[in-house]
Amino acid sequence: MKSKMVKYIFTITLLLLINGCSVKSITKYSFRAKVLENVTENGIMVELLEDSRDLKMGEKIFLQLNNSGKSEHIYLIGTKVEIIYDGNIEESKPPHISPLEIKIIK
Repeated sequence: MKSKMVKYIFTITLLLLINGCSVKSITKYSFRAKVLENVTENGIMVELLEDSRDLKMGEKIFLQLNNSGKSEHIYLIGTKVEIIYDGNIEESKPPHISPLEIKIIK
């Protein structure tokens, strides 16, 4: 009887530990924009094509392409893109966003 109780408590504890260590999902937001310029090797300036969660159509946004070295992608001026980000917007002029993903709109 005591052995079953120990196994039961061990199982419950293990399940609680596994559940507590689970990976949390990231809420993603997106907006469509047009590339205005390649500002640096690591960043581009875009203009919103539509209103978004906290952003307005026509607003200029700086996208930080990556934090370590040169970007692998070159975005041509005038290219339309969909920006997917985690909702964090650095309040500066212009606002800065570190996108999770950039998709070219065809």
